[in-house]
Amino acid sequence: MFSPALIDFCAQHPQALDHLAVIPDRCWTDPGPGAGGRFKPLSALVAMIARVAACRPLVMQPIGLSICSAEIFDAAYVGQPGALNPARACALGQ
Repeated sequence: MFSPALIDFCAQHPQALDHLAVIPDRCWTDPGPGAGGRFKPLSALVAMIARVAACRPLVMQPIGLSICSAEIFDAAYVGQPGALNPARACALGQ
């Protein structure tokens, strides 16, 4: 669960955190496979993640990768969580 109040707190006080665990699926809007303009970032969340990741460990748990189906494989989604942290200074949760 995420409270919007945490965006400001985390951005302003990253030193108060030991680490930040993120569900990257919550950091963009996605109209789904085949739709134009997929993965539009939510800028306030992405900026907060970048600020915290500069000084604290970051862990991502992409829910969409956890509940994949053998029938549908969304190749575009697979690379998307890493786009939040191009420096790769994070771990992907399993």
